[in-house]
Amino acid sequence: MKLAAVDIGSNAIRLLLVTTRETDEGVVFKKTALYRFPLRLGADVFGTGSISPEVYRTLKHLLRGFDHLVKAFDPKAFRVCATSAIREAKNKKEIIEKLAEKTGVQIELIDGEEEAAIIFSNQLSHVLRPNEVAMYVDVGGGSTELTIMKDGQAVIAKSFKIGTVRSLQNKVKKEEWGNLEQWVKEVSEKYKPTYVIGSGGNINKLSRLNFFPKKAEGSIERIEIQQLRDLINKYSYEDRIDVLGLKPDRADVIIPAADIFLLAMNTAGIDTALTPKVGLADGIIRDLYKRVKEE
Repeated sequence: MKLAAVDIGSNAIRLLLVTTRETDEGVVFKKTALYRFPLRLGADVFGTGSISPEVYRTLKHLLRGFDHLVKAFDPKAFRVCATSAIREAKNKKEIIEKLAEKTGVQIELIDGEEEAAIIFSNQLSHVLRPNEVAMYVDVGGGSTELTIMKDGQAVIAKSFKIGTVRSLQNKVKKEEWGNLEQWVKEVSEKYKPTYVIGSGGNINKLSRLNFFPKKAEGSIERIEIQQLRDLINKYSYEDRIDVLGLKPDRADVIIPAADIFLLAMNTAGIDTALTPKVGLADGIIRDLYKRVKEE
């Protein structure tokens, strides 16, 4: 079965094309292609409150191109989801209607709780530790979703208007930082999570950049995140690109992303973050597969 998903985030837009295959061991999701474009919608919305005509035109061309690729791929199901940037735009209704008219692509707005639920729908059985509680932390450009996972189930989740692009623009309210810290304290006291499952491009990049001896592949320690954050912060934006090899749209947001992960891990007293490289687009694909099979 072929499936396609678009994740319109605050920092980038992704198109994921996947082919599934059913085996005796279960369903295999094979990535056929992944296209990522650093549009950074959040820079518009968190700064001015609206999507500008220039960004709208770029988004229109992107969705037209994605639509052609999807039609060539011919999937069984296709879904386009937008998160905090479009969700908070004052002109979102007008933009979504115009994009549907000009591109034929219908955008679905999802809130933070649904975003967390879709991401959680990824099969994480291979990283979940038996008899332990995990804190799932997904850091995006406009928001951060946290989920407490116990016995393979999400028991409580919360979305905060704290994201990397929003932080760069100094648009995170002081009380929101306090709200996140207080929530983590409360759930940590109640559920006692022992490790973090990190999601998002920045934690994956930090794990790959890690210059320290690793305890295990697909993981990074809190002290390593702190040391990497401090090291990267010593480089200029240009040197982060030229010397460290970071993409231009990653070189600035990686510092606030590290700060968000460190706040959550320090508050919860957690030392280890697992990095299974899953995100919203992967979750949309798995949710689509489930819907198709239930029809």
